[in-house]
Amino acid sequence: MLLYDTNAEETKFVAEKIRSCVERLNITFNHHEVRCTISLGIAIDYAKGSSLNKLIGQADTALYKAKANGHNCWELAPTMV
Repeated sequence: MLLYDTNAEETKFVAEKIRSCVERLNITFNHHEVRCTISLGIAIDYAKGSSLNKLIGQADTALYKAKANGHNCWELAPTMV
């Protein structure tokens, strides 16, 4: 997901909203309840001219850190100002 013109606090709010909404989903499949969680990696672009590939790489690294921290959470990549 790409959020345009969003600061770090707004981005963290959106990530937490997505995470909590997925966690609360009630899904039934073949008469069985299926529970879902999500891990998210967040990258914020402060530097003008940063490439999309660099942002995706930062978000991917943050995602793996979130998964290593126990899943069902989000992690913000360090920013390079």
